[in-house]
Amino acid sequence: MTLKYIIVARHGLSVGSEDNKVLDDKGREQMRRLAETIKRVAPFKLANIFSSAALWVAQSAKILADEFLTQNLVFPALSNGDSQQVIELVSSFQALDAEAIVLVTHEKLTSLFSNALFTHLFNRKLKFFSAWPGEAYLLNLEKDAALFISACWLDKPPYTQEVGSGYWLNSAPKTRIEI
Repeated sequence: MTLKYIIVARHGLSVGSEDNKVLDDKGREQMRRLAETIKRVAPFKLANIFSSAALWVAQSAKILADEFLTQNLVFPALSNGDSQQVIELVSSFQALDAEAIVLVTHEKLTSLFSNALFTHLFNRKLKFFSAWPGEAYLLNLEKDAALFISACWLDKPPYTQEVGSGYWLNSAPKTRIEI
């Protein structure tokens, strides 16, 4: 198998204090919807899933791992913002027998890691924005392209949007995904 996708996802909604946060019911539903949407737009057989050690982030990753029939591994750099360590992690796993790597992290780190990985892999830059809970960026290694996936609004169907130059959120068409 060849690595086809790198997915950088933000955790689902959580409750509690910073030291004692846990995923709430809405956050669990966001992550289930995100997993279903990812399966529709990027079908893969095997994934390696990594998360930060924060409980609510690991809980989010566990939901994705259960949906993708794999396990979640904790990787500390996913909470400290070290892009170089994340690039090294992805590079070390590119040769393994998985079609996707899923990184579950925190708000501002979704854009930081997506920017760093896209620039490293495709040798060009795109502007990635911070993600809301239950949103992700999918980097498609076969097409040298990126896709934004949103499953954060529970009263609306999830959607995808191509990431392009400029302020893409206003200009690119949205594709609604029925799950």
